[in-house]
Amino acid sequence: MPRLQERGVSARGRIVGHICASAVVLGAFSGHAQEPVPDSQRIEHGERLFHLYCATCHGRTGDGWGERHDITYARPRSFLSARFKLATTKNRVPSDSDIERTIRLGMPGSGMPSWSQLSPAEIAALARFVRQLGIEALRVALAREIAAGEIDSVEAASRLAERTIPGAPVAVPAEPPVDPERRQRGERIYREACAPCHGLDGRSPQAAAKSDFEGNWLPPTSLAAGIFKGGGDGRQLFIRLATGMEGTGMPAYDSAYSGDELWDVVHHVQALARGEIASEITAEISATKPVGEVPIEVVAANDTVRGRVLLEPPPAAGSARPAGRFGLGGWIALGVLLAGAALLLSMFLRRRA
Repeated sequence: MPRLQERGVSARGRIVGHICASAVVLGAFSGHAQEPVPDSQRIEHGERLFHLYCATCHGRTGDGWGERHDITYARPRSFLSARFKLATTKNRVPSDSDIERTIRLGMPGSGMPSWSQLSPAEIAALARFVRQLGIEALRVALAREIAAGEIDSVEAASRLAERTIPGAPVAVPAEPPVDPERRQRGERIYREACAPCHGLDGRSPQAAAKSDFEGNWLPPTSLAAGIFKGGGDGRQLFIRLATGMEGTGMPAYDSAYSGDELWDVVHHVQALARGEIASEITAEISATKPVGEVPIEVVAANDTVRGRVLLEPPPAAGSARPAGRFGLGGWIALGVLLAGAALLLSMFLRRRA
């Protein structure tokens, strides 16, 4: 994918120059109501904010290779892909409010901080610019396929619309009450659908790491840590289960389970995050695995050290955690704090320069 800035043409010029064409293409083949074409001032405002706050990690062209891309737990997302992890739509193309929410709240458990100090207008301008980066990159790629005779303009317009126009919002049914029967069903579904990646106790084994669409290998989220990229409230967890996370190894389960069943899984995940059933699961794991150091392929309940998992008997009730032992949640939190501090320091120094 070519960079947006080449041959002396700025990213701003290329993006603003293609806004009208993109809007016409999207409106003609989407079957949805066409959004008003954003004016050039809004795009320019979003670009200025992007270069000030976002380019350090995401790169000046939005390709994910910023100067500080290596200080984050995972490489920052390339916006040129037009793929976003967090969306509340059925087709997993985020609405403007989805992107704005991610900018405002950040992504806990990753290097993406909250930018809630920005005004709503600034966040909206950033969201529009980020979306347009993906639209423009897709248009360039599709134009190449047209030139090569691989597709025609009608198919190109259809594919562009499919990848960039938000679909209908996910219908989230009313949250049902939790009872013993539902709790048991949630645990059963979790064991068959989620535990192979996230671990029986919600502490993902490193061996369950999966490659995302860009080739980055990352372990699944540790649910027991209670840190969720899209938020830990019931509605957001339901949507993550229903739609998955675009571009990652997290699949969608909306066609595999009913809404009631997904709510039962949500409640089980929340129980894991609260530590309500940790002792029962740890006892089950300890009863089937030897004490000592074992290969990392084992679904374990404790910490990971240098590619191996330490399995230990659960501590006695009321005993304190051994000094100097963080656990996965602690290390993730420390990493996020350090990455955020480095990012803020970098931006401060750049603004003074």
